[in-house]
Amino acid sequence: VVGGMIASLILALIEDWRMGMLLPGIAGAVVGVAIWLTPESPRWIMDRHGFEAGVLALRKVRRGNVDDEARQMKKIADAERAAGQVKYMDLFAKPGLRTR
Repeated sequence: VVGGMIASLILALIEDWRMGMLLPGIAGAVVGVAIWLTPESPRWIMDRHGFEAGVLALRKVRRGNVDDEARQMKKIADAERAAGQVKYMDLFAKPGLRTR
């Protein structure tokens, strides 16, 4: 919604239709560059590189004591890992999996 409003304001100021056609491409290029500058989530780091690395990443984005949140993230990740993987066809065959 915000992007649409910004695009309509820019289009109201631009008189050349070609530039208006370039706006989605410019926005895509900005997103394409920004994705490489965005850090991984602490949860992903914790899953891939261990608990301590995840705690360090969490301290970069949070103030104060992050130990409780880190333990909760680890607990949830362990529970999801213990639940195992489900095939897409199982979602249709076993109704209980849809309300997990």
